[in-house]
Amino acid sequence: MENKNFEEIEKKINDETIKIYQLCEDAKKIGVDPSEFVEVKIAPDLASRVEKLVGPEGVAEKIKKYEKENRVKAAFQVAKEIVEDFVKAKKLNKEKLDDAELEKIIEQALRTGTAILTEGILVAPTEGISKVEIRKNFDGTKFLAVSYAGPIRAAGGTSVALSVLLADFLRRMFDIAEYRITESQKARCIEEVNIYHARVARLQYKPTEEELDIILTHLPVMIDGEPTEEIEVDVHKNIPGISTNRIRGGMCLVLCEGIAQKSSKLHAVSQKLNIDWNWLEKIIKVPKEKKEKEDVKANEKYLDEVIAGRPIFSHPSAFGGFRLRYGRSRITGIAAKGIHPVAMTLLEFPAIGTQLKIERPGKGCIVTPCDTIEPPIVKLKNGDVVRLESIEQAIKLKDEIQKILFIGDILITYGDFLKNNHPLLPAGYCEEWWIQELKREILKKDETEIEEIKKVLNKQNLTVTEIINEIKTNCEKDSEFSFKISRKLNIPLHPKWTFFWNNLNANEIKTLFSWLKNYEAKYEIDISQISIKLKEISVYYDESKKILLEKILLPHEVRDGKVVIKDNYAIATLESLGIYRKEEINKKEE
Repeated sequence: MENKNFEEIEKKINDETIKIYQLCEDAKKIGVDPSEFVEVKIAPDLASRVEKLVGPEGVAEKIKKYEKENRVKAAFQVAKEIVEDFVKAKKLNKEKLDDAELEKIIEQALRTGTAILTEGILVAPTEGISKVEIRKNFDGTKFLAVSYAGPIRAAGGTSVALSVLLADFLRRMFDIAEYRITESQKARCIEEVNIYHARVARLQYKPTEEELDIILTHLPVMIDGEPTEEIEVDVHKNIPGISTNRIRGGMCLVLCEGIAQKSSKLHAVSQKLNIDWNWLEKIIKVPKEKKEKEDVKANEKYLDEVIAGRPIFSHPSAFGGFRLRYGRSRITGIAAKGIHPVAMTLLEFPAIGTQLKIERPGKGCIVTPCDTIEPPIVKLKNGDVVRLESIEQAIKLKDEIQKILFIGDILITYGDFLKNNHPLLPAGYCEEWWIQELKREILKKDETEIEEIKKVLNKQNLTVTEIINEIKTNCEKDSEFSFKISRKLNIPLHPKWTFFWNNLNANEIKTLFSWLKNYEAKYEIDISQISIKLKEISVYYDESKKILLEKILLPHEVRDGKVVIKDNYAIATLESLGIYRKEEINKKEE
C-alpha cells in the first residue's frame, strides 16, 4: 500500500514538473531572454544527465550498461565505446580519419567521460575543457594536447587528474605519439605555476619544482590552457608551442591540484586500468610489497600556509595530538572523521561539520562527535591528571586546566585510506581489537574450560556470548579482574588499563619502579566479599618523577606533598610494573 502511494506521489511530481517545464519553454520562445530555450534539462538519472549535458545522442544506454561498475571504470568504458562506434562507422563508409575528425571524436569521448566522473552536474566537462588538438612534436610526430580553462576546478582534484589519464587512454587507442616537452616549455610551465600561486590564487596544493619537473617530463599528453589572467610571465615568453604569454589558470590547476595532489590515487587507478603511469612512483613513493617495515615519517604539508588566526591543534605525528583509531560511527561518511565531544568542548573550535586540514589520509575532513572513542586527558593547575569522560566534567574543570596532555582519538574509516591510496598506519590498541582477541580465545575453549571461566565470573547458566559480554563489562570497571582474566586466557590487558608505556625508555621505567615501590597504601574492606581491596597508593612528590606519570597518561592527584593514584589505576600501575603482590593487598584467601 505504501509503495503504491509512493508511486502515485512520484508520478504526480513528474507530471507537474513536465507541465511547468513546458510552460517555461513557451515563455522562452517569446524572445525576451537571451536564449529561446530552457537551458536546464530534465534528467531522471546520471545517464540522462550526461547525455543531455555533453552527448552524444544515445550515450545514456551505454552508461546504463555500466551502472553496477564504479564511476571511473564506467567513464573509461563509455569513452572507449564512443570511439569504437565512430571508427566502426568510418570503416563501413570506407572513410579515412583526418586530424580534425580525430580531435572531434577524442574531445567528445573526453567530455563524456569527464561528465560521468563528475556525475553530470558540473560545468567542468563543458566549460572546463576548452578544446582538444592534434599537434606536432619537434621531431614531426603527432601528439595530443588538451586545453583546460578555469571552470575545471569545479570537478575536484580527483576528476581533474582522471580526465588527463582518460585523455592518454584515448591517445593510445589511436596510436598517437607521446608529447615530448622541451626544456623551455617545461620551464615556462613551472614559472606559470609559481606566478599563479603567488599573484593569482593560492593553490590547495603546490608541488615542488622537482615534482613539477617529473610530472611535465613524463606526461604523455600536453596540458595546455586558455589565458585566464591579464598577468604575463616574466621570463619565459614567446615559447614555441605555447600560444600565449599570459597565465593559463586551467593548466596550473590541472598540474597542481589534479595530477600532483592526487598522484597516489591516480597511480592506483592507472594500475587497475593497466595504463603505464608508473612514473608517478617518483613523486608518491609507493610502498613496495614484501618490503621490511619502515617508520612512518611525519608529514608537514598540512601546516603549509596556515591562515593567521586559525588554531593548530597538533604538530605532525606529535604525541598528545589526535591518535589514529580505525572505524566509523553512524554520522561519519566520506572524508568525515570522529572526535570525542569533550575534545570539541576543550578546543572551542571544532563543531559538527567544521572543516579541518589533516596530516593524512588526504588533505582535509569535516569532524563529527563520537563518544565511544578515547577522550582527552588533561593536567590541572593543581597538578592533578584527569581523564575527562563527559562534557559536563569538561565544563566544570575547564578553567582549572593547565595543559591538554592528550586530545583523544580521531576515528577514521579504512575506506578513507583506500580512497586516497594511502598505506594503512599503525593505530593505538583499543577495545575493538581487544574484544576480537577475547572472542578468539573463548571460542577455542572446551566445555570444561568454559566451566572454569564461569567460576571466575561467579555465574552459571551463561551462553558463550553472555560470557564474552560479562568479561567485557567486568574488565571495563575492574582493573584487578582485567589482569586476572588476561592471565587466565592469555590475552592482552584491556586497553583502559594499558597506559602509554612506549613514551618511556628503559631507564625511565626503572626510575618509575624505584619511586613507586615505596608506596603507602590505603585499603577498603568489602564485608560482602570478605576481602580487603586496595583503595589508593601514595608516594612523596618529585616533579621529575611525576612527569613520567604524565607521559604515560596515568590519572593521579597531588595532595599534601604526595602523588596519589586511586582505585583501579593504583592496581593497574602496580601490576604493570610488577610491584603489586596479591597476598599483600587482597586478603581473600586468608
